[in-house]
Amino acid sequence: MRRERKGKRGAARTERRGHLRAALAATVLLAVVLSGLSRDADAVWPPWAKDKDVPDPVYPNVTCSTDWLKNHLTSRGVVVVDARVPDLYSNGHIPGAISIPADELPLVEGEGDIAGLSAALGEAGVEGRGTIVCYGDESCSDAAGLMFWALKVSGAGKVMVLDGGYGYWASTGGDVETAVRTPSSTTWSAAPVTEFLASCEYVESIYGVQGFEIIDTRSHDDWEGPVDDPATGPAGRVGHIPHSLQFDFSEFVGNDGLLFPADECREIVSVLGPRRSSPVNLQDEFIIHGDGNPGNGAEGYYLLRRAGIARVKYFPAGWSGWSSDGNLPVVRFIGGEELKILVEREQRWPWSDSPTEAFAFLDVRHQSDHAKGHIPGSVALTSRLLADSLDVYMDRYWPEADRTTMPIVSYCYGPTCIRSRYTSTEAARAGFREIQRFYGGMVEWRRVSGRIAK
Repeated sequence: MRRERKGKRGAARTERRGHLRAALAATVLLAVVLSGLSRDADAVWPPWAKDKDVPDPVYPNVTCSTDWLKNHLTSRGVVVVDARVPDLYSNGHIPGAISIPADELPLVEGEGDIAGLSAALGEAGVEGRGTIVCYGDESCSDAAGLMFWALKVSGAGKVMVLDGGYGYWASTGGDVETAVRTPSSTTWSAAPVTEFLASCEYVESIYGVQGFEIIDTRSHDDWEGPVDDPATGPAGRVGHIPHSLQFDFSEFVGNDGLLFPADECREIVSVLGPRRSSPVNLQDEFIIHGDGNPGNGAEGYYLLRRAGIARVKYFPAGWSGWSSDGNLPVVRFIGGEELKILVEREQRWPWSDSPTEAFAFLDVRHQSDHAKGHIPGSVALTSRLLADSLDVYMDRYWPEADRTTMPIVSYCYGPTCIRSRYTSTEAARAGFREIQRFYGGMVEWRRVSGRIAK
């Protein structure tokens, strides 16, 4: 069914991408012209807010404690939703809770799918009115996070997630029952709120655009792009969406299984970035995604809302939806050993330093540092010149390259340098689909005893 929906939307997808990208690009260009700011990691965003005070964060009341729920469990207008799988519900649940397994909710890939989601919630017995408390097994729960997002994107007003989940409720003496409740189906009464949803087309239009952050909730290894054998490279498309950052939201949970206070969670997010000296701007819009399995990463949507981040979207298709489309770019980290094998294959003659042929290879350090010593086969193109000069360099060194199939590799000084991150984003925008960051740079190259050309 998912493939059928993608096929029906295929004809309009390219046009929508162009419209979204053009509109956002025009907004960014106008802002930069008006402000006189260049597009760099330290620029204030939005530019017109640089001389204004940043507003104090607003922490919405989206978390329910066990004490609160015990006191309001039978209150009129309070609906409790168990978002776990049916077997867990039947083995024991909070009294009065109805079972709506989050992983069985209809898939949502675009705005047109929200109506089906809302209808499913109504059939399960939820109208969207009153106060809805949802829970999973623990505080950082995919199931509870997805249910929270599904209710909010469907237009529910007051939605909360039980802190600690069912596990904490049961361990602290909360009443438990096993009777299965089957409420009568009803009609969902609220209007959808599409601003909480990010589609593939939307994510494609904003990656790397200032004012937006993409947060990948998968493991750091998955985000980097795992390779079993450096000699053969990855088995498929691995890595991450260009310019995205990886974050594990379990960092918000204390040893007692409860969430840290909202302001402390906000502090944790405030230092997230490609390096500590380049943190995210909490006024930006955050797009959250996981691996694409139902609900994966959705807890990040709820937890960022709780932390007072005003603009948050969830990207349900996640990594699997993105990477399965060969027209979308992916970025992965390439290790020193793997790169050394690739370079040695290219440099057939001893001490050769001719440009690589199988992949485009860019040294984005200063030109003077490239002249002092570089990885053989790489071409010097300082990162700040890349957006304007990449086409020129491709025509000069790789004139026959097909950017949809030819990989591009970039490197910088070492792990403290993030130029390769911006280079990767620009390469994606320039039409490359397989993009590799040698994150270790010259530091790692020396560590693996790679040859240095001058």
